[in-house]
Amino acid sequence: MLAPEEIATRGEKIYREQFQQQYELSHPGKFLAIDVTVPNGAVYVADTPEEALETAQRMNPRGFFHIVRVGSPGVYRVGYTRGTSRGWQL
Repeated sequence: MLAPEEIATRGEKIYREQFQQQYELSHPGKFLAIDVTVPNGAVYVADTPEEALETAQRMNPRGFFHIVRVGSPGVYRVGYTRGTSRGWQL
């Protein structure tokens, strides 16, 4: 079993080295699920992170996946707004 930090490290490396340049041109804003258990990484593209992960898990139920939003520093954006009952917004 891989630790979460190792999955993230492998996934980011695979993305940078093999997919980033191509996918930032062809799939900006899409979500990728990168299977870090495959030697060169297998990638699954979708409009949402949930769809990308569902497809990836169907293809390899035993895989470990790193999620990337193409052209973005993170998958989710979290912020804080004053004057709301919850405070935090996703």
